[in-house]
Amino acid sequence: MNKFLYTTILSVILSSCESSKLISNSPTPFTSDVTEIIEIVSSKNQNPKWLVLQGAANIKQKDQEAFVNINIISRKDSLIWLSARAPFGIEILRAQITPDTLFLINRLAKSFYKKPIKELTGLLNFDFSFYEIQDLINANPIFYIEKYMFQLDNGRFYLYSNSSSFSINKNYRIDNAKYFESGDSLEITLENYVVFDNFPREQTVIIKGGETLRAKVKYTKVDFKKPKKILFEIPKSYHEIY
Repeated sequence: MNKFLYTTILSVILSSCESSKLISNSPTPFTSDVTEIIEIVSSKNQNPKWLVLQGAANIKQKDQEAFVNINIISRKDSLIWLSARAPFGIEILRAQITPDTLFLINRLAKSFYKKPIKELTGLLNFDFSFYEIQDLINANPIFYIEKYMFQLDNGRFYLYSNSSSFSINKNYRIDNAKYFESGDSLEITLENYVVFDNFPREQTVIIKGGETLRAKVKYTKVDFKKPKKILFEIPKSYHEIY
């Protein structure tokens, strides 16, 4: 993990406080074939050109807890934009991620950070590419190319391997995904799917490594239309953190 980036993001947050794809209601035929299950799940994934999310996040680490309002804009294969504001409305952090670069503005310290995208994958403790991170934002957990063991319990599918596991509901949507690497783990829970757009309104992310970070997000807005504007300007008075 990149300790500097991890500490920077957490200290900033913790110290501060195209149309959508319509989903058919018809049931999917039951199958116990692992390859077919993965194909069905993947066919139900959202891959919009634009995704705009607004919501509130509860972030916990050790004995610290913070509440922030977040805005996320994602443009397929090219851009992820994020803004985090304290409950009283003041922006504390703004980030922009491209396939090769991470930009981070710390409003409180009046500083900015520019590093290769691998710095962000270091924060997650997993070697995800920009495109895989975008899949996670789109609520499409990633299946590794490997052999999975299968279990069926009360109409729910469970897939297991040495490096990941998935819980899949009867509608063939993932509601829990776990990834394991070198003693670290990343767990993603997806809840409250809306039938109209097949997108979960609640997500929980738990990162366990040297320390445990838990973030629970409740989305109040999910939109698949192009936003009117995306602003990311670094003030000339801000200093760069190397």
